[in-house]
Amino acid sequence: MIATNRMKKKITRGKPVVGMFVMFHCCAIVEIIGKAGFDFIVIDMEHGSFDMQSVENLTRAAEVAGITPIVRVPGNEATIILRVLETGAKGVMVPHVDTAEEARKCVSAAKYAPVGARGAGYLTRAAGYFTSDPKTYCTQANNQTMIIGMIESEEGTKNIDAICSTSGMDAFFIGPYDLSQSLGHPGEVHLPAVEERIVRTAQSIQEKGYVAGIYVDNPDDAKKWLESGIQIIACGVDALIFRNGCDSLRGEFEEIRGKK
Repeated sequence: MIATNRMKKKITRGKPVVGMFVMFHCCAIVEIIGKAGFDFIVIDMEHGSFDMQSVENLTRAAEVAGITPIVRVPGNEATIILRVLETGAKGVMVPHVDTAEEARKCVSAAKYAPVGARGAGYLTRAAGYFTSDPKTYCTQANNQTMIIGMIESEEGTKNIDAICSTSGMDAFFIGPYDLSQSLGHPGEVHLPAVEERIVRTAQSIQEKGYVAGIYVDNPDDAKKWLESGIQIIACGVDALIFRNGCDSLRGEFEEIRGKK
């Protein structure tokens, strides 16, 4: 039996979920995030230096900590999506889904027939090393696996209605930094033109019956987007949180030294 995807269960019931991106190859970090009460982690293969063994180990740590492991894959490639899901990850976040065809590719790679065309593999960790019959496993995997497409370009926002017409997806996640760059305002995620595009895109996602998600840097932004109906909030990155903590601590010591 495949364990219930707690994140998917929550958002299906209309509840918000809050998680964090992970770039450190450290199981303890994942356990700490889970014990702090977050709902999910996103293991970042797009910008991080993870290999499949690291992904599998962090997935194990997430399960121990009671937190849902999602992997942001480096691209919309069926072989990578297959291998990531076989580690036991509960879902994939696919970057730069700009067209309906790219959304269909996500579904084909992540779901078994008759929904998709995911390659059959029953001796994997995800399949419990062949502890259930293939038909039962494939059905359960299709039900529990999440596919989250990232909308992070002007093209993606313009095609959002067509993208959301794709069946089999679970959610669409807005990447504000890439989107701001695509709109000609790199890093200016709070610029009215960028925020207005985010609002319109999120509304389109929700109107089509899908769950919307977004990355934020701080709890204030999280509160704003949660109040707008966005259900999936990824707040921060482990490396950035550690860096900010170090900067703050160093600043305190500089102040102490300055007084002596």
